[in-house]
Amino acid sequence: MGERLNIDASDNEPKKHYYGESKKYDPTFDGPTSNRSCTDIICCFVFVLFIVGLGVVSAIGFQRCNKEIYIYPTDYLGQVCGMSESVVDKPYLFFFDYLVCLNEVKPPKLDCTTSLQVCVDECPKENYAIEARYSKKLDDPNVDVNSIDWNDFICIYGLNAKDEVNKSDATIKDLLNDNKCANFYTKSDVFTSRCYPKFLVSDTLSEKNTTPNNRQITEEDRAVAYDLLNLLQSYESFNNTVEEFIETWPYMVAGITISMFASLLYIVLMRWIAAIMVWSSIVWVFALLGYGTYFCWNEWNCIKNHESDCTSDRSSLDYNELASYLKMERIWYISAIIMSTVLAILTLVVLLLIKSIRIAIALMKEASTAVSSVHFSLLWPIIPFIMQLAFLKFWAFSVIFIASIVEPPYQIVNSDSTDENTDGARCNPTVSLNGTAKCVLIGYNIVPNYIYWLEAYNLVALFWILNFIRALGQITLAGAFASYYWAFTKPDDIKHLPLLRSFWRSIRYHIGSIAFGSLIISIIKLIRFTIQYVEDKVSNADNCFTKFIALCFKCIFWCLDAMQYRSINHNAYIEIAVYGNTFCTSAKNAFLLLMRNIARVMVLNRTSSFILFIGKIVITFGTAFGASAFFRNSLSTFPIVVDSRGVPTLNYFWAPILFMALATYIVADSFFDVYDMAIDTLFLCFLEDLERHDGTPEKPYYMSKQLMHILGVKKQKENEWMLSLTLHHCLELFSVLLTAIPN
Repeated sequence: MGERLNIDASDNEPKKHYYGESKKYDPTFDGPTSNRSCTDIICCFVFVLFIVGLGVVSAIGFQRCNKEIYIYPTDYLGQVCGMSESVVDKPYLFFFDYLVCLNEVKPPKLDCTTSLQVCVDECPKENYAIEARYSKKLDDPNVDVNSIDWNDFICIYGLNAKDEVNKSDATIKDLLNDNKCANFYTKSDVFTSRCYPKFLVSDTLSEKNTTPNNRQITEEDRAVAYDLLNLLQSYESFNNTVEEFIETWPYMVAGITISMFASLLYIVLMRWIAAIMVWSSIVWVFALLGYGTYFCWNEWNCIKNHESDCTSDRSSLDYNELASYLKMERIWYISAIIMSTVLAILTLVVLLLIKSIRIAIALMKEASTAVSSVHFSLLWPIIPFIMQLAFLKFWAFSVIFIASIVEPPYQIVNSDSTDENTDGARCNPTVSLNGTAKCVLIGYNIVPNYIYWLEAYNLVALFWILNFIRALGQITLAGAFASYYWAFTKPDDIKHLPLLRSFWRSIRYHIGSIAFGSLIISIIKLIRFTIQYVEDKVSNADNCFTKFIALCFKCIFWCLDAMQYRSINHNAYIEIAVYGNTFCTSAKNAFLLLMRNIARVMVLNRTSSFILFIGKIVITFGTAFGASAFFRNSLSTFPIVVDSRGVPTLNYFWAPILFMALATYIVADSFFDVYDMAIDTLFLCFLEDLERHDGTPEKPYYMSKQLMHILGVKKQKENEWMLSLTLHHCLELFSVLLTAIPN
């Protein structure tokens, strides 16, 4: 192929490389260009149409929704118990034959289409079997209606069992066979507004093989009953957790607010004591991992040797399933292996990156100066966060409303040619039909086929719009920090309101480019989501080859997602913010720029991101530890101030702590993303600065002296000058020797 070209033809011609031409010197260039045009217009047009389509899809859901079916059960007429007008005073759902339902209901699905179900004002308080109690009167058409307690019958709406038997030829057995009245019922408890029989989960369940009316109870019935009951109890636990969330939300908001100020303080201190902050954070993480590793190995050894003073035995958790897991020897062994592996890998990474960490710390100081010079840049993540939160709220309601669209559960059958109605048509069971046609129940909560397409559209919208909002925030920050870098005299030459200017350029010219980049990321994430769904489906399969293929694709697309986001999109947005080119052109230029300076890129290869990640972990674990001490009333020895009610007593202790830890990480990630974007922007601008200028008075560098010292530019130039001076002296000496030689 030939040698790599690196030829200085003249001062005005750029250097030529395999990876494209170096940037030319331009005395008029002073940062993000103002002479721009709209980029990726086709993608912008597609994105606008997609937003319009999302509005149409959501409007369908809001118009046709029946959201109450997710909160309250529905009867055989599709009426919502406790909500619909005719059953407003009947909040509970009763199944005529719950054993049939057990064969159909698979948690978390609670609907049953094979048993008639009606709304009742209260669940049964006793066991009752009509066939057993009135066995001699079942087939008697002349039965004395006054000898029967008709109040014990549970029948369909509008049917008076006494009048039905008294005024017609129907018998009690006819009412049962026609499914107009329940054959039996048992003592029941209320779960999720449904009447669920007690005897299936009683202490003597193993001794019972029949129901009160002598129906056989199979092992499959018991298994399904246990699964369903566990689900319902988990549902109640969830409701209790939500209630405690409502009770403790002021404390959680206060804790998250404190973590926000801690993140802000961490970033501010990085400007002056970056080295102390970084190395102390690394030491803190090492200490935490070291203690965790020791604790896991010690607990594993304690359980293995059947000692009586193990921590898992002393711990009191309200989650019984979690408590049982903590007493398993295998759990602690696996945890110890994982902790030891993470500790070893982290130690190796830190040892290999000591030099890079030192350089990254100095670069982060420069980034801190840029962040403080661009006013309100630390507060900028609040705007994309609010936008994402608003969209997520809108999206969640749209998904729920669309999923609640159901069709009438009744259909016409047995119609003849003379009937006005045809088989398969929807019907109302309260309206009489002509001829042989009947209106029969075909199921409950029947979902139309088009609902799945609408939900798929919503899924694409979730990934695309969230990534779009995030990309908009990144390109805005990149433009602002680029304005800082290309100001020759900082901060005097920084353009007024750089953040607002960058935001306006982004939404005025580059909606299409942002949509294009976020669409690529969304497609990759959707493929990963699909692969994960397929993997879950085949997880219980015996075909190892299928599992292996799914894992391979999952790994490939995870790597592709990380590479696309960090190495392509991130840098492309910086180029777009500076020059205003299309997404593909910007991605190519950023890639070629990095490849032309691969040596410097390798030195700082995501070291700064690693350091920032350590900072996020420190703040997150610090908040979680503080929340744990607070909610466990472990702060009584410290002079903290709480309200007159004191610290709330919680039944589900870990729920608010985990929520606060997750929220803290999201908050810290938002603040640290500003720092990360500043570092990447300054680094790319620095590389272009090296190509455009040489440090002479005619072509001075725009980088600060600190940044010049950080990345060794001055030292490199001094080495080049010393080398040229040495060569000059050698040539002079050689010429003197030549003149001294006689002809």
